[in-house]
Amino acid sequence: MFKKAIGIFASSILLAGCAGRVTTPSPPPPAVLSPAPELSSESLPPYRDESSSYDQSDLNFLDIPIPEKGEEEEKVEIEEDIKEEVPAKEEILSLIEEEKEEEVKLASLPPPDLRIDDILINSKKKLVVSITNVGETPLPVESGELNIFVDGALKGSYTLKSLLRQPFLSPHESQFLTTPLTLKGRHEIQVHVEFSSEVKELNKENNLLKKMLEGEPIGPDIIVKDFQLTEDLDLNLILSNIGESDLWRGATIRVRIHVNNRKISEFDHFVSETLKANLGNHYILHPPYRIGVGGISKVKVSIFPQLMSNDIQLENNTLKRTFIIFPFKIDPRGKEEFSFSFHRHPLRNDDFPEKMKVEARWEGMGFPLMLSFKRTGIQKGIPTLTGKSPLKVEFPIIADEIQNENVWNIFISNPMDRKVKGHLIIQHP
Repeated sequence: MFKKAIGIFASSILLAGCAGRVTTPSPPPPAVLSPAPELSSESLPPYRDESSSYDQSDLNFLDIPIPEKGEEEEKVEIEEDIKEEVPAKEEILSLIEEEKEEEVKLASLPPPDLRIDDILINSKKKLVVSITNVGETPLPVESGELNIFVDGALKGSYTLKSLLRQPFLSPHESQFLTTPLTLKGRHEIQVHVEFSSEVKELNKENNLLKKMLEGEPIGPDIIVKDFQLTEDLDLNLILSNIGESDLWRGATIRVRIHVNNRKISEFDHFVSETLKANLGNHYILHPPYRIGVGGISKVKVSIFPQLMSNDIQLENNTLKRTFIIFPFKIDPRGKEEFSFSFHRHPLRNDDFPEKMKVEARWEGMGFPLMLSFKRTGIQKGIPTLTGKSPLKVEFPIIADEIQNENVWNIFISNPMDRKVKGHLIIQHP
């Protein structure tokens, strides 16, 4: 009896709980029924027992809608992906710590240190300074300056940037700085590198070096500086001494002249006056017999000293020039045009840039003429020149034109009321 009472009491509690949770929904609107399609035995799904479940094809057959992911589920998945991509707080702190350690490591390295290793003269007779960064960090060269003293006097000052052509000198890197200075004779050379206050060096005592160097021997250095044409268009030579000592009077020089690749003269010349040292002197040499120049003439002149001590450098003893000579007759108030072209040749010496020379000569020196010029590749015109005979002008040959053909047009205008007769003489490398 007691057990039966307990069973009745438990059943009443269970029914009361179910009644509290069950709600009766409002009835849906009546659905419009359509006639069911006829099914054949072939269209029915295969028989499965109760323990098996339908696969996706079964659900599609029964036309049961499959619930899609809701917005909340997609939002949760996106947030989880972001959390996976964003590094954890511990990882960020670790990266910051590593950067700090790297900065401390760099700060603990000794600063850069420039050292001058040597001073020498290269095959082109130029002064060269060897330097090395013996420090453990790169050395910026932007504010560095190289000063060169010869026998205590400052002879050259150059920025390291212009000589090195790179922004930094890496740790333990060595470089050779080639300067424009040429040394002749025996001298004490002192080189010193200075930096601005922003560049800190480990040791500045090794930024200076002194050394005795033996440059080119001191003596005369004779060159064929230029050519000159007489009124009859005969060739004369202009010599000069660019050495450090005079060429004594009575020295003998052998002269060899080629015109259009033919040797037309070779003779010995006794110097009639002392050729003083330095470039400013001139010595006109007249060949023993006339050498006429006309039309287009390629002239080559070489000189050879009888004694080696009379000329310490033989490399600059030859000069080549091409002459173009146009005769002209211009009527009163008339104008005539002359055209020519040439290819620029390499410079014979860096210290002597090549030039093109134009000269107009005519009868009646008291009557002026006008010369105007036009050259291919030059947008801006060259100013017109006006003057009396002889009217001369020189144009430098630009180094960038080494592979280009230079085409020139020269115009001669006669503003006078009388006819003018003369020659236009062009000389170029």
